[in-house]
Amino acid sequence: MAEGAGLKRIVRPVFGGLAVGFIIYAALDLWTSWDGVSVSVRPEYLAGAALSAALAMYVQLIAWRVLIFHMTGTRMPHLDAARLYLDSQMARYTPGKIGLPVVRMSGAQSVGVSPQVMGSALLLEIISWVATGSLLGASVLGLFPYSAEVTQKLSRGSVLLAAGSALGLVAVLTIDRRHYPSRLCGLLGANGSGPIIVWQLPGLHLLHFLLWIGSGALVCLSVGGNTSQALMTGAILCLAIVAGFLAFLAPAGAGVREAVVASGLAPVLGVSTSIAVSILARIVSLVSDVLLWSWFRLRTARSSKP
Repeated sequence: MAEGAGLKRIVRPVFGGLAVGFIIYAALDLWTSWDGVSVSVRPEYLAGAALSAALAMYVQLIAWRVLIFHMTGTRMPHLDAARLYLDSQMARYTPGKIGLPVVRMSGAQSVGVSPQVMGSALLLEIISWVATGSLLGASVLGLFPYSAEVTQKLSRGSVLLAAGSALGLVAVLTIDRRHYPSRLCGLLGANGSGPIIVWQLPGLHLLHFLLWIGSGALVCLSVGGNTSQALMTGAILCLAIVAGFLAFLAPAGAGVREAVVASGLAPVLGVSTSIAVSILARIVSLVSDVLLWSWFRLRTARSSKP
């Protein structure tokens, strides 16, 4: 435990410093390239983007329930599990995202799962989620060879991230848990045999990020972008969401996600429009989070009444 705490004290400042450095670099780059173009927004596209983002979160919730069932054989109560999951997702807006694991592990027993398994499931979920999002984002972005400036800015980091996370995903999908060190299996609560996770998990995460691509595309269309620019926006948004999550000190990736989107899209949409897209994408994400969380809060409150 002491070693883990020491590692956190090293890793968090490093990632935090990198995140702050990237935000400053992106801000300076955008400032020097500012074009001052006015941007008009079509609200109907933003409404569609919010719906797609909410569906993406709901699919992520289903993926988590599938993972818990595979690990434990326990079918968590739907409304209670949804409330716990969405509470934890809202808690990622805390600095360091420490609220996310705390909420899940503290509420584990209320859905019939041990805190140890809940913590292990979070780690496995992150492996699948990061690998799927970075692979899909990098793959879709690679479909646009004309956008040399964009791919130069994002492709190297996204390819490295995708490759590293993909290796971890392949390992937990294919290697029988009996071949893992017994201490590691004990920490993960992974008893029995077979791979630690099933293919349904990354499959659902793939659908989750496809919905995010749709959301980003609709945001781009809302400011007048064309179809190619919209798909590129969706791909960059996927990479930005993953990068924002990995920036541990940034609440819900605030600043990092916007910097990635604005910096990546600036060569294609122009600086003013790219910044508008990054801000609108954040608003859409926040609105969809709050609405979905409020909906399940209301449903659980009604179901608990005598």
